[in-house]
Amino acid sequence: MVIHILNYLHRNGFRRILPLLSTIVYFLKGFGYVSSEYLPAFRAYAYRVMGVTYMSLGPGWAYSYDYLKQALVATYNHFYLPQPGDCVVDIGAGLGEETVIYSMLVGSTGKVHALEANPVTHGGLQYMCRKNNFTQTTPHHVAIYHSDGEVMIEDDEENYLTNTIQSATSTNAKTNVRAVTLDTFVTENNIAQIDFLKSNIEGAEQFLIQGMQKSVRIIRHVCISCHDFRHVYHNHGEFYMTKQKVKTFLEDQGFEILARTTGNRVVDDFMYARNKRFA
Repeated sequence: MVIHILNYLHRNGFRRILPLLSTIVYFLKGFGYVSSEYLPAFRAYAYRVMGVTYMSLGPGWAYSYDYLKQALVATYNHFYLPQPGDCVVDIGAGLGEETVIYSMLVGSTGKVHALEANPVTHGGLQYMCRKNNFTQTTPHHVAIYHSDGEVMIEDDEENYLTNTIQSATSTNAKTNVRAVTLDTFVTENNIAQIDFLKSNIEGAEQFLIQGMQKSVRIIRHVCISCHDFRHVYHNHGEFYMTKQKVKTFLEDQGFEILARTTGNRVVDDFMYARNKRFA
């Protein structure tokens, strides 16, 4: 009920007073004093909870280490949770909702590469990393594509989660972004091994697999969020029908596919796999 009320106020423009309400709710829930503010530059809320800054698209009180870690285990990291010293590549990192937990899991001996194409959202990601002094984490303003060059990305001011990377000829796109293949990204950043790769890039996962012909060999565990549900349930177009393409590619590259049937149409489109070369 509390979240519904906060979201209602958010949708109706009460974004300046919502941080105060969220702070009160955090306190009542036993988190002590939590600083909270709305940051228009990133179209997001920032919460400082028990010494850690979290970014959120909407208002609320649930953002904390335990909450977000449990969300990872229930979704992207159901089969593998990063360990201290791991290298994680987070493609489509958004505001860092997963990046913040990956950064704490891998610790100072690990490395997190957080990639976000939307410039406004990337700004929020950078802000989160800077406020937390995550020296092990590097935010990258780049799009992963099937070739090196430039793409355009939609910019939905209300929900960056729906933004789609498109070709430069798209009439709906808003912003030009540098694009590279995963192979190029790995070479540029001197990455020798990826212990966990997470991808959530709204249909562009089909471009991801086209540009990872070499780098796929150094990946141990992967979770790629496919988006068939956007066409099947929302009629957004066959562009989003990617699950079979991703599955076939990973199987051909020697990965073991790990399937789930949860009843959640979003999670059930996730493609989990582990590289049998590392068994």
